[in-house]
Amino acid sequence: MKLDKINVILASVLIVGSILLVAVRLAPVRAQSNGTGLPPMLVTYKREVFSANGQLRWSRTYTVARNRTGSISETYIHNDSGRNQNFEVHTVIDQDTRTTTGWYPLVKLKSTTPLSGPQFPLIAGPCDGPEQKTVLGFTVVSAEHDFAAPIGGGITIRTKAWRAKELGCFEVMRETIASKSDGSSGGRDITTPTTMVLGDPPAELFVVPQDYAEAKPSEIMKAVHGTLGIECAACALNTGLAADKRYEMRNAGH
Repeated sequence: MKLDKINVILASVLIVGSILLVAVRLAPVRAQSNGTGLPPMLVTYKREVFSANGQLRWSRTYTVARNRTGSISETYIHNDSGRNQNFEVHTVIDQDTRTTTGWYPLVKLKSTTPLSGPQFPLIAGPCDGPEQKTVLGFTVVSAEHDFAAPIGGGITIRTKAWRAKELGCFEVMRETIASKSDGSSGGRDITTPTTMVLGDPPAELFVVPQDYAEAKPSEIMKAVHGTLGIECAACALNTGLAADKRYEMRNAGH
């Protein structure tokens, strides 16, 4: 895997705190994590990102859990077959302690910030689209959105989501397609569920390790890159410092 891909992966987790079903920030209405209509559940997903020529760039496995208090636990494992390396990232959005914590078993570090205002870790929205099908035993309906990519360059993003009415219009599947101004493909990003289980998820998914040291995002990025044997000077100066600033602002305002 190239250095810039590792940088994007780590920066996404450190800056946003949770990566659920989205390749980019989108327009649909989102359900609050402690809102009504979203039952306790445990869902596993597979995310695949394809280049413009259709080649698989990388894939990632997610496990997402929601308990009765509205707290969210997410785990993802990123597999880098090229380097024969992988690493695991955990995030818990805890409604009881009003904190978000990400931790990294590879380096035994964690980063904690207070919740500020409504949190939107699970995507929901209108589920009255024109198409309907069954996914893992649940009836889902479609919803599509087009918008210009925030990175510019004349790229248009089309996202097609599938939401389940019986799960409070929770989004269970998504496909994002990028198109260039000349009509050619800019790549695809597909997230599909592999299992969906309703009911209380295991409590241990929401337990943050107490023996992990607290660290700033840039410190975690350096530690992870160092353990993987990847040079990290550029990310520490750019994405790492931006993540540090957000981390400090959130904790200072608590």
